[in-house]
Amino acid sequence: ADDLKAKHGWLGALVRATREASREAKPIEELYQVEVAGGAGAWECLSKGLALARKGEKAAARAEFEATLVRSDYVEAMTRLEPCCLCALYELGKALCDAGEYSEALKRFTSALLMAPPEAAQQLRLQSAWCMWRLGRSDEAQQLYWQVLDDDALCWQALLDRSRMHLALGSWASALVDLQLVIGLGQQSAEVHTHTARKFGAIRRNSSDARRALSQVYNDRGVCSYETGAFDRALEDFNMAIELNPSYAQAYTNRGNCLRKQAKTAQAADDYTMAIELDPKN
Repeated sequence: ADDLKAKHGWLGALVRATREASREAKPIEELYQVEVAGGAGAWECLSKGLALARKGEKAAARAEFEATLVRSDYVEAMTRLEPCCLCALYELGKALCDAGEYSEALKRFTSALLMAPPEAAQQLRLQSAWCMWRLGRSDEAQQLYWQVLDDDALCWQALLDRSRMHLALGSWASALVDLQLVIGLGQQSAEVHTHTARKFGAIRRNSSDARRALSQVYNDRGVCSYETGAFDRALEDFNMAIELNPSYAQAYTNRGNCLRKQAKTAQAADDYTMAIELDPKN
């Protein structure tokens, strides 16, 4: 491709052409829906844990996932595939992520990878990489993201997660490239929301939550453009972020910063005022 716009066109065409054979990461329990629904033995504990997680009863859900491992005769470093153990390790890891216990979460995801079939490995690598960068192990996380992308060059989930890592590290140019590709691949708000929610317990299918998730992607891309001096492009992204989520206080703050850089002080003041109204404690 001659430029980024042309690259986006090609990527979009590739996604449309290969969507039927997509290897997009899915929740691991979806691979074993029949067993989860059956609710017998250790699967019954897992099913209870999933139901509790959906209700927001996090401590009780974690207890059920731990009980699932006990009832499945799980031992650390188990390499043979035990689907119930695999699901419990995955769900327990997500619950630990939600609690900010990334070191413990990484242990569960690493153990799950030892027994995971190929169709489950991608999601576990994504979760593991997320934990690594939250633990300050960004070089290892980067290597893991590249493993995922080597296996599936169109894995927008890896690009989105890696962009968050680059943002946290202040690597604006790298984050911008990843976010450009995520948007260029044509991901919809529901997909972005669902992927983000999988890291932190059960998914609530809510259209407003989905729009907020995509709004953050545009806001993040706007931040990268702003930090690299592309203020016009940043303004377009902040406008889109606000259109998707009119209650996004940080997007108004960011747009105000951008307008101020362009000497549009009255408009900037309006955005700062709106940000204060939406988030008085900031």
